[in-house]
Amino acid sequence: MMCSNNTKCCRLCNEQCGGSFTGQMGSFFSPNFPSNYCNRQDCFYNITVEEGSIIMVTFLNVFLEEEADRVKIYDAEIKPEALLYEINVYQADEIEVNSTSNKMIIHFESSRFTTNPGFRVNYKAI
Repeated sequence: MMCSNNTKCCRLCNEQCGGSFTGQMGSFFSPNFPSNYCNRQDCFYNITVEEGSIIMVTFLNVFLEEEADRVKIYDAEIKPEALLYEINVYQADEIEVNSTSNKMIIHFESSRFTTNPGFRVNYKAI
């Protein structure tokens, strides 16, 4: 699938996205970053660090379709009471969120309309 209605997208859209991260620190990106992500992305990023630690994630260079695309950050599991933070803004320079456990799940969903560059994430155990 090619990115649609999008002059900044110069890569083929990848149906697979997300991943599992187990290092004490690391980084990842939304699909195609810094080019635009695709329409209808549904990505899960699972972070697990050493027992007894918590996770600090820092979202950098966030560009989403406001009110349509979402990044939800969960503490350990996906359920309403574990939701730590939701990002659905057009642009933000930096957003920092801490877990209360050694596991975090980040869920990124894009709409079927406009696409944008997405985000870059750094994480570390603290």
